[in-house]
Amino acid sequence: MQRVPARASWLLGDRLIVDAGTGIVRAYRADGTVVWTWRHATSGARYGVATVNGLLLHDDRRAHLLDRDGSVITSFAVEDARVAVASDGTVYVKSAAELWIVRATAQRVTVRLEHALVTTCGAAALLAGPAGQFELVAPDHTRHAFTANDAAFSVVGTIGGPYVVEPERIRVARFVQVT
Repeated sequence: MQRVPARASWLLGDRLIVDAGTGIVRAYRADGTVVWTWRHATSGARYGVATVNGLLLHDDRRAHLLDRDGSVITSFAVEDARVAVASDGTVYVKSAAELWIVRATAQRVTVRLEHALVTTCGAAALLAGPAGQFELVAPDHTRHAFTANDAAFSVVGTIGGPYVVEPERIRVARFVQVT
């Protein structure tokens, strides 16, 4: 039995990834051997989430996508990032007027600054704006918009879109292509 200082940890296949909270992130095999070490200073707290092919780590200023071997695939700037993970493993990162779609790589989609990442629905991200305006963004960047005043959303959806729970009814959102 080996003791390892850990602030946070993630299981990626047969590897345990550990953030020691000192700017050092390590991957361990089941027998305790270190597979790789990644060193990086952070700004504020560091957060992480497992992705389909690795790990996304972010702090107050930057996000870093690492593969299973600890190599940095890409890095990008973030500000007040909000993260959600879809049912297919797609990770969405909302930062300012950008929505990053993270799978094997990270791709940026420009969205409205006032929209907030609310949840995921199936494989898509659900963004909420003012006055009941919503937008659904899929991993392939397909975007659909709908209006639903005073609505709440379940993370369970349909192929056609999310369940929209409104004060007077429950419906499946009917989408209009965003141009």
